[in-house]
Amino acid sequence: MSSGRKYSFSDALFSSTFIHNPVLIQAAGLCAIVAVATLKTAVLLAAAFFPVLIITQVFACLALKRVPRWIRVAIYLLIGTAIIAGIIYAIDTFMPEISLGAGIYLALTAANSIIALHCEKLAVKTDLRHAFFDSVATALGYAAVIIPVGALREMIGSSTIWGANIKVPMTYPAILMPFGGFLVLAFFAAALKAL
Repeated sequence: MSSGRKYSFSDALFSSTFIHNPVLIQAAGLCAIVAVATLKTAVLLAAAFFPVLIITQVFACLALKRVPRWIRVAIYLLIGTAIIAGIIYAIDTFMPEISLGAGIYLALTAANSIIALHCEKLAVKTDLRHAFFDSVATALGYAAVIIPVGALREMIGSSTIWGANIKVPMTYPAILMPFGGFLVLAFFAAALKAL
């Protein structure tokens, strides 16, 4: 970023979503992505990740700059846990069938390594505008990986999309296993590197 020019959302989008994608380049937040094997679950986890990352990163920027690092990391986890607890309660109350596919990975969103990584590398060292733009762009980068990976694995592994049957000539149920998630991620990372 050149001096004299304000940091814009397009700068954050290009950097945090594509060039430094949190999953494909930084290899952070892999746990949920390799476990998610349906589009519905992937969309749920991506949607839950947005408020956790944005609120935590904004709070870190505003209130945690002078707090020691070992305390900040615990605070990130507490903030994430509080947000995820509210999301889980809302889902269990209004849409209980949705949370079944996410299992433990919805709760683990509170401890996603991307949150601590971005809060420590950026939020506590910059201004609110930069931190907010980065958090939105990073969440978009996470969603840009988890959603297509979940959709592709569901189509190839069970010949469905969003639970509806589609006609796929051959299915490979093994792709629904965690190693299938690593395999699909490897192809996505190679494609990004080629671009």
